[in-house]
Amino acid sequence: MRVLLLAVLSLFSLYGLSHLFAPNIPTPAFWQQPLQIIALEGGKLERPDNSLRALQASQEAGSHGFWLPLQLSLDQELVINADASVDRTSNGTGDIKNMTLAQLRGLDIGYWWPYHDPQDLAKLYVPTNQEFPFRGQGKQMVSLAEVSEQFPQQTLLLNLGEGQPNLRRALSNYLQQQQLWSNTLLYIEQQNNLNELRRLFPQAQTYATEAELRLLFVMQILRLEHLYPYRPSALLINLDQQQHSLLTTGMMRAAQRLNLGVYVLSTDVEAELIEELKLLGVQGLITAEPSKAAELVNRVQ
Repeated sequence: MRVLLLAVLSLFSLYGLSHLFAPNIPTPAFWQQPLQIIALEGGKLERPDNSLRALQASQEAGSHGFWLPLQLSLDQELVINADASVDRTSNGTGDIKNMTLAQLRGLDIGYWWPYHDPQDLAKLYVPTNQEFPFRGQGKQMVSLAEVSEQFPQQTLLLNLGEGQPNLRRALSNYLQQQQLWSNTLLYIEQQNNLNELRRLFPQAQTYATEAELRLLFVMQILRLEHLYPYRPSALLINLDQQQHSLLTTGMMRAAQRLNLGVYVLSTDVEAELIEELKLLGVQGLITAEPSKAAELVNRVQ
């Protein structure tokens, strides 16, 4: 117990208490419902990553939202792509920041699907029997504007990576102009960049960083969650990064007390996971298999 208390005090010292009296953020309407299915990059294990067809198919299957990674093009357009370059998924090469939206649209982003190996950008180890069913089918890179226009009912969970200033600025301006703050959740890995976004745009709905998440986990063990110094809108527990130990009834109680949504990210999905998430009262499952997940949610009572 003393070790846990010292850990809490150390974390308070590290991150400060400047947010202790930050205002509570109202519960967004989009998580006031049973377990939601969020399509990770549109459902990248079912169709080409972040393609318009993947988004359409996941919506038709019953998904409630999309987890989308953002990049900024040369002409300052917000585009949907997980990598800073186009090498892994498309028939082109180069960094997105050095290409215009028109140039990016000229690439086939389904060219290498389903070959996803990030360590083989040169495609030296592609299996000889590998098939590429979506080549030449017009799978273009899409912009955030297109997604928000074509899927107005979907919750947008936007991954800004480290949240560099130019990307934060472009996204904030877009959300402000389109009045989309209430329908989006933002994820930024870098603590200082996230703090700056929250300071400039208090209406922004954000995920806790990993450090904020682990601090809450320790504090709820000590029954001190009411002193939690941050005010995110939601928690992200990433099972792909071995965070299953954070998914406990105590953590769910703390999140409920603090009015925080809880989202679990798992690329793969099985019935046992759906049962666990429903039992715990998790708000959303972010998965690369949204069609399979939606079917399991309907089947598991």
